[in-house]
Amino acid sequence: MKEESDQPKDDDSQGLPTLVALGVAGLAGAIYWVASQVVIGPALAWCYCLCLMALTYVRPTRTAFYVGLSAGLATFVPQTGFLWIIFGWPALCLWLVLAFWIGSFVALASYVRRSTGSHSGWWLIPLMWMGLEFFRSELYYLRFSWVSVGSLLAETNLSFLLPLAGVFGVGFLLMAGSGWLFGLTLKWRWIFGTVVFAGLIAVSLRPVSEADIAGESPVRVGGFQLEHPSFSELMNELDEFSAAEPEVDLIVLSEYSLENLPPAALLEWVRDQGKHLIIGGRLPIGDGEFYNTAFVIGPEGKIVFEQPKAVPVQFLNDGTPAEEQRVWQSPWGRIGLCICYDLSYTRVTDELIRQGAEWLIVPTMDDVHWGAAQHELHAKIAPIRAAEYGVPVFRLASSGITQLVSETGKVMASLPYPGKGERLAAALPPGGTGSLPPDRYGVWVGVFSALGVVLFGAVARLKSRFLTGKS
Repeated sequence: MKEESDQPKDDDSQGLPTLVALGVAGLAGAIYWVASQVVIGPALAWCYCLCLMALTYVRPTRTAFYVGLSAGLATFVPQTGFLWIIFGWPALCLWLVLAFWIGSFVALASYVRRSTGSHSGWWLIPLMWMGLEFFRSELYYLRFSWVSVGSLLAETNLSFLLPLAGVFGVGFLLMAGSGWLFGLTLKWRWIFGTVVFAGLIAVSLRPVSEADIAGESPVRVGGFQLEHPSFSELMNELDEFSAAEPEVDLIVLSEYSLENLPPAALLEWVRDQGKHLIIGGRLPIGDGEFYNTAFVIGPEGKIVFEQPKAVPVQFLNDGTPAEEQRVWQSPWGRIGLCICYDLSYTRVTDELIRQGAEWLIVPTMDDVHWGAAQHELHAKIAPIRAAEYGVPVFRLASSGITQLVSETGKVMASLPYPGKGERLAAALPPGGTGSLPPDRYGVWVGVFSALGVVLFGAVARLKSRFLTGKS
């Protein structure tokens, strides 16, 4: 009787064979890699979710976890090979940590199917996916928000879904659609699956109309790419940039352009130019500690605003986390400052939007030796945030990829990797009052749904052991 009670309650009771499941796990990783490279990425994101949903039919739960872990490794390792360049052999541990979350999803979803019926739980499984993605991205020390399903919509014609659902909400919708499809008969799975796939491709390939191109504001912004410069090199480049682009109102330079506070010579240069300058440096706070800070220098040659980095990069000497976030009340409107990695975290950027930020400006330092793949992956974040909130983003990177992004998530101008000395000057797209996408509230339902399943399973297991021992 115990064996029967452990089986699913419908026609898929035998589950998915392990060897087949491992093949599907590898296929999922291959699909994600291709999706990240091509314009029809949203259609392949649907296929990726279908693969993961298929893995939730693996039995038993422990096997499902290891199969999901394999899918996680197949997804993350090709996307984040630069972790080996940055950290060396500890990257193996980081890849396992990242893969753990997909393994946990597959295991929990498998348990839900086994407990409620193979095609049941279609509403709970997508919620768990959204909750686990949010937890993996935002809620613990090793948080890492890149390589999500929603990020595959960056710079595509499907980016209009980002303000409607959010980056986590997109994952929920794709998983919910996948779960619904698996609840149909085989014939209708093929019919509806093909229709959805073809529809996503058609929208992805739609030509961009003039209505999709944002206008311009009176503010001209610009900067140049320069990594770990000496102060004399920095000042020479500033002189050349100012001479070449005299109409720029706001100059932005990268994170860590300065080793310490802005020196008097730089303040005097800004005063002579009569412009605003945003530049990254260090704000000492004693005992060798510092804030990784973006300084705003006004036309009077004084620091008028500063914002430390909220989320320093783990394991690197990246400063102490900021104690608070504020928006800069600039002459043109409210500007939110994120420093590099800060843009990756909705808990950071959401707060700036709540405070009324009309633009986001992001001084960034991605070390050139980390490689092109790291720079390209990081560059997906700015279009996502711009589209989610409906505010333009200007991201100035030390060695690429610098981006000017409209409020619809369209990259209007960029500078390449490594691009030392490359310059960009353009009118900012019009700013506006941003808003938070609805998934910022739904993610908590997902987190508690996953936690509830874990607790329910633990209690059920203890109860089973207790009854078995008692008998």
